[in-house]
Amino acid sequence: MTSASRTGGYARFGDGRILVFQADNPEPTRMHPMQLWQTPFSNEEHMIRAAAAQGFWGRIGNPGLVRGIAELATIARRVSRRLNDIVFSRNLAKIG
Repeated sequence: MTSASRTGGYARFGDGRILVFQADNPEPTRMHPMQLWQTPFSNEEHMIRAAAAQGFWGRIGNPGLVRGIAELATIARRVSRRLNDIVFSRNLAKIG
C-alpha cells in the first residue's frame, strides 16, 4: 500500500472527478503539476442527470423495458410449448 500523496489543494467536481494540485516543492512556482482522478463519489444532481439516459433504451424507460422483456419471455415459453407439442404429435404419429 502506498502512502498518501501530499497536495497543495484540490477541486472536487459534481461528477465525482477530483483535480489534485501536487505539492512537490514548498516554494512558489509558475507551473503546478496536477492530476485528475475519477472517483465513484458524485453528487445527487449529477446522478439525476445521468439517470435520464439518452438513446433508444433511455427513452423507453425501465417500466416499458421490464414489460417488453416479460412479454418476450411469455412468447418464448408459448413457442417452446407449441414446438414441443408439434414434436410430440409427430412422434406419436410415427408410433401409431
